Amino acid sequence: MAPLRRIWLFLPAGLLFASDVAFTLYGQPTAYWAGNTAAANEANPLAYHLLAASPWLFCGMSALWLAVLGVVIVRWTSRWSNAVAMGIAFAHALGGASWLLRSGDWGLAIAGVYLVFAAQFSFWCWGKGLDYQ
Repeated sequence: MAPLRRIWLFLPAGLLFASDVAFTLYGQPTAYWAGNTAAANEANPLAYHLLAASPWLFCGMSALWLAVLGVVIVRWTSRWSNAVAMGIAFAHALGGASWLLRSGDWGLAIAGVYLVFAAQFSFWCWGKGLDYQ
């Protein structure tokens, strides 16, 4: 499968990862942004430690990780890389939805719509990127 076609496999993982990172930053408490980075709010232990060190470190490492994922998914032509792409997309769709649950009275509905959109977008992209022959 041509690398350009494999970009379709990476697109959902990349966008859902970036959305999860953005929701994570947006979900940080006021104390965090006032300089108390120990007030970081994150369930993932690795991400928590990066956030607690610095929002810039968290963003930089997130960008680096996104680049690594992109190279692995686009260049590694294997069924395993397909599984990695799908697993990353699924995990970050759930991660993003978990932040949306905190959106007040409509949080559950917003998170549900987000998950449906994420699934539909992912299946559409994967349909373009996977070779079914």
